[in-house]
Amino acid sequence: MQSKTILTFYGGVNEIGGNKVLLKDKDTKIFLDFGMPFALRGQFYSAPFLAPKSEKSLLEFDILPRLSGIYESENSEPEIDAVFISHSHMDHAAYTTFLKKSIPVYCGETTKILLEALSKISVRNLEFNVKDIQFKPFRTGDKSQIGSVEVSLFTLIIPCRAPTGSSSTRHLAHSHTLKTFDYTEPNQK
Repeated sequence: MQSKTILTFYGGVNEIGGNKVLLKDKDTKIFLDFGMPFALRGQFYSAPFLAPKSEKSLLEFDILPRLSGIYESENSEPEIDAVFISHSHMDHAAYTTFLKKSIPVYCGETTKILLEALSKISVRNLEFNVKDIQFKPFRTGDKSQIGSVEVSLFTLIIPCRAPTGSSSTRHLAHSHTLKTFDYTEPNQK
């Protein structure tokens, strides 16, 4: 009997930002991105004057998904095996801050460098600080085995013209391939 692979979207659907996709395969759990949901966050907070003071408030407002075994503030073993960050935009990577530091975070070398630089130069706040994150940088062509899941890593370049209309986030799943990225629709004439 073949097991099912399940994708659960905790953000990034019908919204800009907040990409958090949980992939479950057998006993393996991997998050694909763990970003900040801009619109939902904006309903409760307004930088720089009003910012979250605790992880608890983000959970109470459902800005962070209410899941056990993933947050640094919990005294438990991690219940996910890894996180893969597609790129360094805050809507894909900012909330890795709250994850248990023992959970490996896989990302491209450039993404790691950008996230570390942004963390150093940005205003210190609760929501974005990558200090102590266990980054596992990769290069195009690398493969990683995380439990029952083999991940093949590649660079995706999508040529498009400068956006002038609305943008949206797309997630594509096709024959065991999940790609997560920002996509802006070209203007329709």
